[in-house]
Amino acid sequence: MKTFLKLICLFSFILTFVDYSNAQETEDKMNLKVSKRYKQQAAAFADSHEWVSFKYRIIHYYNDSLYWDIVSDVIIKYDDDNSMVFINDKNDYMLITEKYYKRIDKDKYNIYNIKKNRKDKSRTYQNLATTGKIHKYFQYCPFFMKPIDFAYSWALWHSFYSVDTVEMNNVSYNKYRSKTIGFNCNVDSYINTETNFLDSIYMEWNEDDFTVLEYLTFYDVSYENRQSYIDSIFDFSNAEYEPYSRYDEFTMPVMAISNQMSEGLLDYPLVNLEGDTTSIREQDGWILLNFWTTNCGPCLQHLKEYSHEKDSLGYRILENEGIKILAIEYRSNNLEHIRQIASKSNSEDIAYSAKDIMTVINIPTLGYYYLVSPNKEIVYETGDLGDYSEIINKLKVEN
Repeated sequence: MKTFLKLICLFSFILTFVDYSNAQETEDKMNLKVSKRYKQQAAAFADSHEWVSFKYRIIHYYNDSLYWDIVSDVIIKYDDDNSMVFINDKNDYMLITEKYYKRIDKDKYNIYNIKKNRKDKSRTYQNLATTGKIHKYFQYCPFFMKPIDFAYSWALWHSFYSVDTVEMNNVSYNKYRSKTIGFNCNVDSYINTETNFLDSIYMEWNEDDFTVLEYLTFYDVSYENRQSYIDSIFDFSNAEYEPYSRYDEFTMPVMAISNQMSEGLLDYPLVNLEGDTTSIREQDGWILLNFWTTNCGPCLQHLKEYSHEKDSLGYRILENEGIKILAIEYRSNNLEHIRQIASKSNSEDIAYSAKDIMTVINIPTLGYYYLVSPNKEIVYETGDLGDYSEIINKLKVEN
């Protein structure tokens, strides 16, 4: 009897496994079929144009609240020998090809002109996804890539499972449904059946028990040759770029690994918004080194919190505890831009520029804090000051 029951259980397991295998095989076949059609439509678009330029807009909602609304410009040149992607993301210009990566950051007065190592097999479009500057979900949009790059790009993180033809505003679209692999995000992509142009993407996923929605739209499309425009932007002899710092693959600033005070840190020039220079060595008493940068959301939020803390005399909580705050923008020496950002949080009085100071002190996250004692020793560090209880307790212990 026991043997008979074991055989029944084994048979049931085999049937279940076969059913699962068949279902998985059907799903895989559908994924391949829909993915193939998506690639074919993308290939038809790429083969029809040498150049394409457009604006793309990202609208992001978190828990029914608008979190950001971003517009950027993109120019793509389809060329099997030397493909090209140009991006203008709010005064941050990037040009990526098979051979080099160029970037002009007008807000931070930086120029990067980096030749790729011959051993670097990464391709243009993969580098687009890994720059970190293009919004992260644009890397989930492989449509504008040459088909040869699909297998190599990080952008193809989709598992397609259906495609339907739908009508919207008297226009016919192929609606591709997919999920991002390793990230449970539902993606609907709408491709114009007549022009083969990707018109929009709708994404939805859950995060911290809230629903996140993101809409990407592509518009202002042009197929004109934009080479002369790109050349004018990346003419490094332009007088406008004279005050910019210039980096190549050999001179990129290397972040220090030390989290201790050094002579280099003590004497590193700190420039306030009036253009006056000081240093940590010249400061008396307790100091909080508040490292921040203008594209760090949490950093800017903390500057706003400082502002909300001010008492009737204009002093912040830490200042009333005897700690001087030096809010140091460590990537830029564009004082006007720093002023514009700092003014939004009423932080002009504590804002300083110390471009590349991370070469003499480790800044492991975009925003980081070091507490410096009166005898110029670093006694506390954190990536999050919280309610200040830890730093105030540390101050009391040291005193």
